[in-house]
Amino acid sequence: MAARRRKRSNRGVSRVGSLLMSSLSREQSMMLLFADLCSRWGEVVGPKLAGRSSPGSILDGTLTVVVSDPILSQEITMRGGDIASRIKKGWGLEVSGVTVKVGRPRRSAWLVSDTVKSVKLANQTIMVKGFAQKDVRSDIAVWTGRFTARDTELVRAYSRLESDLEKVMDFMSLSGIPKEEVDVSAVTTMIQYRRTLQGYDTNEIEQYVLEQSVTVRSKEVDLVASLSRESTTLIREGVEFFSFSPEYYYSGIEDMKIQLLGEATLNARQRAEQLAVNSGGKVGPLRAASQGVFQITPLYSTDVEDWGRYDTTTIEKAVKAVVTIQYSIGP
Repeated sequence: MAARRRKRSNRGVSRVGSLLMSSLSREQSMMLLFADLCSRWGEVVGPKLAGRSSPGSILDGTLTVVVSDPILSQEITMRGGDIASRIKKGWGLEVSGVTVKVGRPRRSAWLVSDTVKSVKLANQTIMVKGFAQKDVRSDIAVWTGRFTARDTELVRAYSRLESDLEKVMDFMSLSGIPKEEVDVSAVTTMIQYRRTLQGYDTNEIEQYVLEQSVTVRSKEVDLVASLSRESTTLIREGVEFFSFSPEYYYSGIEDMKIQLLGEATLNARQRAEQLAVNSGGKVGPLRAASQGVFQITPLYSTDVEDWGRYDTTTIEKAVKAVVTIQYSIGP
C-alpha cells in the first residue's frame, strides 16, 4: 500500500514538474528541480548520509556535495556514479560527476525557500512610464496674408489688384523681408451676381472679386511675428488685407525625438529601480517597450492629444516624449 502511495506521489511531482517546465524559463525550471532534489536528498543517498550532507550546486554537469565530516567525502565520491544516475532518472538533471566539499550542509527547507523566492522574483515584472521634455525655440516661421480687389469691371478689378500687390511687396521690403522669401499665389476670380429683393440670384453681374495671397517663409521668427501684427497698416493705404495667424516650427524636431526617447528610457529605468527597492529585488532585463506619441505644446501647457500634438501658434515650445517599458524583477 505504501509503495502504491509513493508511486502516485511521484506521478504528481512529475505532473507539477511538467507544468513548471512549460510555464517557466529553462533556468527557473532547473532551479525548482534542484530545490526538489535538495528536499528529497535522502532518496538519493539514504537518510543516514542525508542528515550529514546536502547538494551544494550543479555547475557544468558537476554536482558539488557539502558534507559535515571529511570521513564522508570518500563514501560520497565512491558512490558518485550511482548518485548521478539516480538524479538523472528522478529529476532529469544532467550530472556527469560528483565532487565533495567539507562545510556546513544546508537544510533542505532553506534551500527550497531561497530557490522559490528567486524564481518568484525572476518571474515578476514591473511596468513603468518614462518621461522627457525639452524646451525649444522655433526657428522657422510661416505667415500668409490675403488681399482682395472688387469692381464692376474685370479689367479695373485686376488693375487695382496689381496696385495692391505692389503696396504689399513694398511693405514686405520695408519690414526687412527679402523678396525670395515671399511666395505670391495665382489670382483667383469670383463673380457676384445681383439678387432680387426676394433673395434669388439673377444673371446680372454685380461685381468681380479678385483675390491673391502672399506667404512668407523665414528663419527670422521675431520679424515675421512683428510683420503679421503690423500688416494692418496696409488697410490704411486702401488695401483690403486679411492677415492669418503665423505658424512657428522647429526644424530639428526629428533629431530631438531620438534624444528624448533615450532620456525617457533612462527616466523609466530610474523609476523602475526606485520601485524595485520596495520589493526587495532589482531591475532585470527589459521585457517590452512601446513608444508613446510626441506632444509639442506651448510652454507650461498640460494639453495632450491621443494622436500627438504639434502646436504652431507659439514661438517657445515644449517637446515631450513618453515611453512605456516593462522590466523583469530579479532577486
